[in-house]
Amino acid sequence: IIDATNTIYFIEINPRLQVEHALTEQICDVDLVKMQFQIATKKPLVHVNHYRESIHAIEVRIYAEDVEKDFSRVSGVIERLHFPRGAHVRIESASMVGDRVAPHFDGLIAKIIISGSHRSEAINRLSIALNELMIQGVKTNSDCIKAIVNHNDFLTATVGSMDEYTSSL
Repeated sequence: IIDATNTIYFIEINPRLQVEHALTEQICDVDLVKMQFQIATKKPLVHVNHYRESIHAIEVRIYAEDVEKDFSRVSGVIERLHFPRGAHVRIESASMVGDRVAPHFDGLIAKIIISGSHRSEAINRLSIALNELMIQGVKTNSDCIKAIVNHNDFLTATVGSMDEYTSSL
Protein backbone atom coordinates (compact mmCIF):
# COMPACT_ATOMS: atom_id res chain seq x y z
CA ILE A 1 0.00 0.00 0.00
CA ILE A 2 1.31 3.45 -0.86
CA ASP A 3 -0.23 6.46 0.87
CA ALA A 4 -0.53 10.05 -0.38
CA THR A 5 3.04 10.84 0.76
CA ASN A 6 4.42 7.84 -1.18
CA THR A 7 5.16 5.95 2.03
CA ILE A 8 5.11 2.23 1.38
CA TYR A 9 3.39 -0.12 3.81
CA PHE A 10 3.45 -3.89 3.57
CA ILE A 11 0.34 -5.79 4.54
CA GLU A 12 2.18 -9.07 4.60
CA ILE A 13 5.63 -10.38 3.80
CA ASN A 14 6.01 -14.09 3.19
CA PRO A 15 9.51 -15.53 2.98
CA ARG A 16 8.02 -18.70 1.56
CA LEU A 17 6.93 -19.73 -1.87
CA GLN A 18 3.33 -19.17 -2.74
CA VAL A 19 1.36 -22.25 -3.76
CA GLU A 20 1.17 -20.97 -7.34
CA HIS A 21 4.95 -20.66 -7.69
CA ALA A 22 4.96 -23.34 -10.38
CA LEU A 23 3.13 -20.98 -12.75
CA THR A 24 5.75 -18.28 -12.18
CA GLU A 25 8.49 -20.82 -12.80
CA GLN A 26 6.88 -21.98 -16.04
CA ILE A 27 6.34 -18.48 -17.39
CA CYS A 28 9.67 -17.00 -16.30
CA ASP A 29 11.80 -20.14 -16.80
CA VAL A 30 13.32 -19.91 -13.33
CA ASP A 31 13.68 -22.32 -10.44
CA LEU A 32 12.45 -20.38 -7.41
CA VAL A 33 13.32 -23.18 -4.97
CA LYS A 34 16.91 -23.20 -6.23
CA MET A 35 17.01 -19.43 -5.85
CA GLN A 36 15.85 -19.72 -2.23
CA PHE A 37 18.68 -22.15 -1.48
CA GLN A 38 21.15 -19.81 -3.16
CA ILE A 39 19.95 -16.96 -0.96
CA ALA A 40 20.05 -19.13 2.17
CA THR A 41 23.63 -20.22 1.45
CA LYS A 42 24.69 -16.68 0.49
CA LYS A 43 25.52 -17.68 -3.05
CA PRO A 44 25.12 -15.03 -5.72
CA LEU A 45 21.89 -15.09 -7.66
CA VAL A 46 21.97 -15.23 -11.39
CA HIS A 47 20.08 -12.14 -12.52
CA VAL A 48 16.76 -13.16 -13.96
CA ASN A 49 15.07 -10.45 -15.93
CA HIS A 50 12.93 -12.13 -18.49
CA TYR A 51 9.27 -12.72 -18.75
CA ARG A 52 8.47 -15.08 -21.58
CA GLU A 53 5.47 -13.39 -23.16
CA SER A 54 5.10 -16.29 -25.56
CA ILE A 55 4.26 -18.70 -22.74
CA HIS A 56 0.87 -19.33 -21.18
CA ALA A 57 0.54 -21.59 -18.15
CA ILE A 58 -2.50 -23.11 -16.47
CA GLU A 59 -2.64 -24.93 -13.15
CA VAL A 60 -5.43 -27.24 -11.99
CA ARG A 61 -5.71 -29.03 -8.69
CA ILE A 62 -7.00 -32.55 -8.41
CA TYR A 63 -8.76 -33.10 -5.08
CA ALA A 64 -10.36 -36.12 -3.43
CA GLU A 65 -13.87 -34.75 -3.30
CA ASP A 66 -17.41 -35.52 -4.39
CA VAL A 67 -18.50 -32.81 -6.79
CA GLU A 68 -22.12 -34.03 -6.71
CA LYS A 69 -22.21 -33.56 -2.92
CA ASP A 70 -21.16 -29.91 -2.86
CA PHE A 71 -17.48 -30.73 -3.37
CA SER A 72 -17.35 -32.49 -0.01
CA ARG A 73 -14.13 -34.23 0.91
CA VAL A 74 -14.03 -37.97 0.52
CA SER A 75 -11.78 -40.71 1.75
CA GLY A 76 -10.50 -43.85 0.13
CA VAL A 77 -7.42 -45.70 -0.97
CA ILE A 78 -5.77 -44.79 -4.25
CA GLU A 79 -5.92 -48.09 -6.14
CA ARG A 80 -4.65 -46.96 -9.54
CA LEU A 81 -2.82 -43.78 -10.42
CA HIS A 82 -1.41 -42.54 -13.70
CA PHE A 83 -0.27 -38.97 -14.23
CA PRO A 84 0.10 -37.47 -17.70
CA ARG A 85 3.62 -36.89 -18.98
CA GLY A 86 5.19 -34.68 -21.59
CA ALA A 87 7.48 -31.77 -22.25
CA HIS A 88 4.82 -29.22 -21.32
CA VAL A 89 3.35 -31.12 -18.37
CA ARG A 90 4.45 -30.56 -14.79
CA ILE A 91 3.01 -32.70 -11.99
CA GLU A 92 3.38 -31.80 -8.34
CA SER A 93 2.26 -34.66 -6.16
CA ALA A 94 3.37 -36.96 -3.40
CA SER A 95 0.44 -39.34 -3.93
CA MET A 96 1.08 -42.99 -4.72
CA VAL A 97 -0.91 -46.16 -5.24
CA GLY A 98 -1.90 -47.50 -1.81
CA ASP A 99 -2.12 -44.08 -0.17
CA ARG A 100 -5.15 -43.58 2.01
CA VAL A 101 -6.84 -40.23 1.52
CA ALA A 102 -8.45 -39.18 4.80
CA PRO A 103 -11.37 -36.72 4.90
CA HIS A 104 -9.88 -34.85 7.87
CA PHE A 105 -6.94 -33.37 5.96
CA ASP A 106 -6.36 -31.50 2.75
CA GLY A 107 -7.60 -33.72 -0.06
CA LEU A 108 -5.12 -32.44 -2.64
CA ILE A 109 -3.89 -35.34 -4.75
CA ALA A 110 -1.94 -33.42 -7.38
CA LYS A 111 -1.36 -30.13 -9.11
CA ILE A 112 -1.11 -30.29 -12.89
CA ILE A 113 0.64 -27.39 -14.57
CA ILE A 114 0.54 -27.11 -18.34
CA SER A 115 2.26 -24.59 -20.58
CA GLY A 116 1.88 -23.60 -24.20
CA SER A 117 2.91 -20.84 -26.54
CA HIS A 118 -0.56 -19.29 -26.21
CA ARG A 119 -3.72 -19.82 -24.17
CA SER A 120 -5.50 -22.10 -26.63
CA GLU A 121 -2.45 -24.34 -26.95
CA ALA A 122 -2.17 -24.59 -23.16
CA ILE A 123 -5.88 -25.42 -22.91
CA ASN A 124 -5.57 -28.09 -25.61
CA ARG A 125 -2.58 -29.64 -23.82
CA LEU A 126 -4.45 -29.49 -20.51
CA SER A 127 -7.44 -31.25 -22.04
CA ILE A 128 -5.17 -34.02 -23.35
CA ALA A 129 -3.43 -34.30 -19.97
CA LEU A 130 -6.74 -34.55 -18.12
CA ASN A 131 -7.81 -37.35 -20.46
CA GLU A 132 -4.56 -39.18 -19.67
CA LEU A 133 -5.02 -38.75 -15.91
CA MET A 134 -6.31 -41.85 -14.16
CA ILE A 135 -7.15 -42.07 -10.48
CA GLN A 136 -9.17 -45.00 -9.15
CA GLY A 137 -10.26 -45.87 -5.63
CA VAL A 138 -11.26 -42.38 -4.56
CA LYS A 139 -13.61 -39.84 -6.13
CA THR A 140 -11.97 -36.72 -7.51
CA ASN A 141 -12.93 -33.42 -9.06
CA SER A 142 -11.16 -34.32 -12.32
CA ASP A 143 -14.39 -34.75 -14.33
CA CYS A 144 -15.55 -31.34 -13.15
CA ILE A 145 -12.26 -29.80 -14.24
CA LYS A 146 -12.59 -31.52 -17.64
CA ALA A 147 -16.08 -30.05 -18.00
CA ILE A 148 -14.80 -26.57 -17.14
CA VAL A 149 -11.80 -26.82 -19.48
CA ASN A 150 -14.05 -27.92 -22.35
CA HIS A 151 -16.84 -25.43 -21.64
CA ASN A 152 -17.33 -22.67 -24.19
CA ASP A 153 -17.14 -19.92 -21.53
CA PHE A 154 -13.70 -21.13 -20.48
CA LEU A 155 -12.53 -21.61 -24.05
CA THR A 156 -13.65 -18.09 -24.98
CA ALA A 157 -12.54 -16.59 -21.64
CA THR A 158 -16.02 -15.40 -20.68
CA VAL A 159 -17.52 -15.74 -17.22
CA GLY A 160 -19.95 -18.52 -16.47
CA SER A 161 -21.49 -19.98 -13.34
CA MET A 162 -20.29 -23.11 -11.58
CA ASP A 163 -23.78 -24.56 -12.06
CA GLU A 164 -23.30 -24.50 -15.82
CA TYR A 165 -20.08 -26.48 -15.56
CA THR A 166 -21.27 -29.07 -13.07
CA SER A 167 -24.68 -29.63 -14.69
CA SER A 168 -23.02 -31.55 -17.51
CA LEU A 169 -21.42 -34.06 -15.13
